[in-house]
Amino acid sequence: MACNAENLHFPGSTTTMRCFRGAQAGRPAIVFLHGLLGDGHQWDRLDIPCRPRDYADAYYIDYHFEQRRACPLSFRELVGDTVRMLSAGPGLDHPHLALVGSSFGGHMALYLDAFRLAHPQQLILFAPGGTREAASQRGLLKSHRNIDKIIDVSFERIFSDPSVARDPGIQEMIREYRRKIDPLRRDFARNVISLSRAMKESVLSLDDLARVRAETLLVWGRNDIVTPPEICNLMAQRLRDVRVAWTDSGHAAHVECAEESSRLVREFCLSTGRYARETALTAV
Repeated sequence: MACNAENLHFPGSTTTMRCFRGAQAGRPAIVFLHGLLGDGHQWDRLDIPCRPRDYADAYYIDYHFEQRRACPLSFRELVGDTVRMLSAGPGLDHPHLALVGSSFGGHMALYLDAFRLAHPQQLILFAPGGTREAASQRGLLKSHRNIDKIIDVSFERIFSDPSVARDPGIQEMIREYRRKIDPLRRDFARNVISLSRAMKESVLSLDDLARVRAETLLVWGRNDIVTPPEICNLMAQRLRDVRVAWTDSGHAAHVECAEESSRLVREFCLSTGRYARETALTAV
């Protein structure tokens, strides 16, 4: 099904959103939120076997961490940008709104629901951060000041199988991303480190997680060393309506296990019933 593509941005903001809206009324709306490393194009990996825009209106938010800001980047600023994009795109009260987020993007999705800044019906989260327990596992970006070190060490950590990074498609994705940020490497480092330090303002408590209303799918890599599986178990025990899907991957299941992740997103988004809460949530 053909979709009309458009790019949305607001004056004074570096955040943008690619919009693919179909002509058919009543389609679900899926909004993709990326992590600290990478951009909205990482979600293009999910176009195989089925592009999200073929069964839903698809929106890809890009925070452009490489762009210079007038003030140190804060979580509060990105929350405001995200709410504006959702409002101008699918709408904050779209009857079938799904937020799909990886890592930082998953944290953002949980925050928006927990504090009623948006009203998604579904959350599809790939190893989200956001809790105090998840933050204690990290600290990677705080420990480095060299942009090459931040990127190299990060990419080393997110894939469980080193051969994944040698995949031609993933190599091209990483090269394209680095070409984009290379001329703006100082601003990128400043923004990512500033945001990493400011994350304490957005930490979600276990009670906050219990406030999340959306039907939630947690997708987690059994070999994730950035946000380990025990964080998944903790989140799943607090979320009201949750299903867990384990993948044989590291931190970036949507990249490392793209086809499996694509099917999970489509199946969950198009499901008509509510998923029952799972009680056995250990990684095996």
